[in-house]
Amino acid sequence: MEEFLKSKSKESEGILLPSQSVKFKLCETILRLSNLIVSWSNEISLFRKLINDCENINKFMHKNNIMRAYFFTIFFYKNKYRCL
Repeated sequence: MEEFLKSKSKESEGILLPSQSVKFKLCETILRLSNLIVSWSNEISLFRKLINDCENINKFMHKNNIMRAYFFTIFFYKNKYRCL
């Protein structure tokens, strides 16, 4: 879509009629909005996956206190020695 718009603007050699200019800007705006919507949907899906993973870990940890202590110990030492 962007290549098409660029080729059309080059064909007119910088002289756009008002109707062409409006169409060009409208297409450009629609393209930007669609890219923004795609990036937002990707961010939202990653955020939902993160929440789901956290909920699964919480459910797993509440089932057994021993597993919770084991998980915390591994997490603590992993983060502690990452800085070394």
